[in-house]
Amino acid sequence: MKNILFYVFIFTSLLLSSCTTDSSNVKKDLLTAHPWREVSDRVDGFEQHNSSPCSADDMYIFRSDYGFAFDEGATRCQVTSPQSIELGTWAFNTDESRVLLYLTGFATPSDGYLTTLTENTLVITFTIVHADGSTSIEVVTYEKY
Repeated sequence: MKNILFYVFIFTSLLLSSCTTDSSNVKKDLLTAHPWREVSDRVDGFEQHNSSPCSADDMYIFRSDYGFAFDEGATRCQVTSPQSIELGTWAFNTDESRVLLYLTGFATPSDGYLTTLTENTLVITFTIVHADGSTSIEVVTYEKY
């Protein structure tokens, strides 16, 4: 549960990556067609993904009403954790090359490039700016759940 916001940030980065489509509804339809399961989270090339068995069925849900949620799936890591959490809302930028995640409690949205968005794969790339001004690149990969 404590890593949820971290994964949300990563997921947001992946959604803002570039992807080419002909119709403005195609990307929205692909993103909202089903839940997404995180399979990789790399920061500057180093894997960060939580591969514990209780996280294997966790999913991120982008709804067509622009709501964004996290669901623990059938197996929760802690029985006292809520099954689902409304994380906030999402939007595309004007040319739909980026996804913006407006997370509840945060003043500015998480912003990521849609590197890949297909029926089965979602990849979002985030640029993380640290307090000292240095940056890291985070690439989060999701699969259709």
